[in-house]
Amino acid sequence: MELHKQRFYEQLYERRKDVADNNRGLTREKYSSLIEEVKVAKAAKKKSPRMHWLLKHYDVLSVQGVEKLIVPLNNDLVDVCHGGRDRMMKKTKEKYKNIVRTEILLFINLCAPCQMKQKREKNGIISKPMIFNDLNSRCQVDLIDYQSHADGKYRFVLVYQDHLTKFVILRPLESKRAEEVAYHLVDIFTTFGAPVVLQSNNGREFCNRIIEELKSLWPELKLVHGKPRHSQSQGSVERANQDVENMLTTWMLENETEHWSQGLRFIQFMKNTSLHSGIKRAPYEAMFGDKPKIGLKTSNIPLEAMDSVTTEEDLENVINSILIENTETVQLETEQPALEGVSTEKDLEEVVTLVVTDNTQTGQSQLHQTATTENVPLENNNNTQTLSYEICGSCFNPTNRDASHAESTSLENSCNFCNRNRNIANARKGAYDGLQAQAKRMKLISDSTHPKPQIGSTVRIPVPDVDRGRGDARSVLAVVLEATEDGFYRLGTKVGVISKYYSRSEFSICPANILEIEEITKDKEVSLRSVATSQSTGHGQGFKKCYF
Repeated sequence: MELHKQRFYEQLYERRKDVADNNRGLTREKYSSLIEEVKVAKAAKKKSPRMHWLLKHYDVLSVQGVEKLIVPLNNDLVDVCHGGRDRMMKKTKEKYKNIVRTEILLFINLCAPCQMKQKREKNGIISKPMIFNDLNSRCQVDLIDYQSHADGKYRFVLVYQDHLTKFVILRPLESKRAEEVAYHLVDIFTTFGAPVVLQSNNGREFCNRIIEELKSLWPELKLVHGKPRHSQSQGSVERANQDVENMLTTWMLENETEHWSQGLRFIQFMKNTSLHSGIKRAPYEAMFGDKPKIGLKTSNIPLEAMDSVTTEEDLENVINSILIENTETVQLETEQPALEGVSTEKDLEEVVTLVVTDNTQTGQSQLHQTATTENVPLENNNNTQTLSYEICGSCFNPTNRDASHAESTSLENSCNFCNRNRNIANARKGAYDGLQAQAKRMKLISDSTHPKPQIGSTVRIPVPDVDRGRGDARSVLAVVLEATEDGFYRLGTKVGVISKYYSRSEFSICPANILEIEEITKDKEVSLRSVATSQSTGHGQGFKKCYF
């Protein structure tokens, strides 16, 4: 306590010695001078304005022959007992003068009991963001509780998300039993593949039960569970849960229904086709390399014409009429209506391709190759014709482009299948680059708001509830003794050096250095529970072991 007082008065003096002359901090000489002026003002029969001001603000009280400058008090004094900034401000104003807010904060920052009872900082520290560049490297599964708004037999929502593409899959559940969750996960795995790491926010035991059920349903399956509540990746699925809940609420209001299980499919589609700020594209594009299509609605066919289309013949007539209307702007080499030669479904698909918007962005290649051709015989009316097709430079299969009409280009000749694969790879690389940029931005913000501690800084380590009694402090104070290259810190206390290395997210930096390195016992290693027990006013850990 004496050391705390000494540090407080030293720093208080440093704060007050360079302030302006009109402040209320008094030197010893000024203090003595005011006492004399107040005594003269009290004795004077005719008082000047200065004397009236002095008597209004000050009075002199003699205590055992020592004169003190005081202000008359009207209220009883109550000890605030480390009550915090606002309570101390209120009580000190009743008893003292010349005490400002910054000085009260200085006292709190240097007070060990006040620091030890502080709450833990909000989770905003990013230590090392995890990024994966492959699909199904890490996936997360979580459950949303809808028991208070049950839809018949459905009471939960399963949310499954891939870490790279942010693609979300939603399923309604009757319960949160591991058997039912595993049944739906097998359905997802057999469609999109199984992840290497499966992470769950519902605890490691719950994740273990799911993996065991998955193995019983699919013996060949092998995957591992991730750390529960992983700070580097769990926030993504938590934000996805909030988006799903908000979108589902809006869908039920717009459709005036309480059957949220029927809207999960539409919410899943809307969620996957919306722009994700992390990957800078929609999850659907990152997964499939193409923009989503909703039938003819994503084509260039006018909406008025769509209303009359019900059969394939109607679609052919609409496309034919559109091509005829655009003959003045679109130059066709055959100079004939496009549908004159339509005789098979494949011909129709080629014509539809001219009308439907091609959202696929053809991936570029730096390879410069000369187009090769393949001659394919075609029999028509007993006359044999020879057509030349370009050969794909990747898979060496014929493309659907006629080599006789091929334009010279520096791009690699590729078939539609290879183009689609290239688009998917480019989309996922873009998603990976977006996650990297997001991780760097998050790390930069975290480092700016939560700076790294210096050697000798006093820090506050939160104590788990199982390691402390009900009436014990929430934290213990320690000093940073060592910092490793991996971003971990060795912390020491008065009892000894804590055997565990701590990351920056596991402790908070105190505003002032309450402990010094010289006060640390360096020749002894202890656990956090031992430190909490040594500072406890009771018996430390509040849970007793049962021997029966």
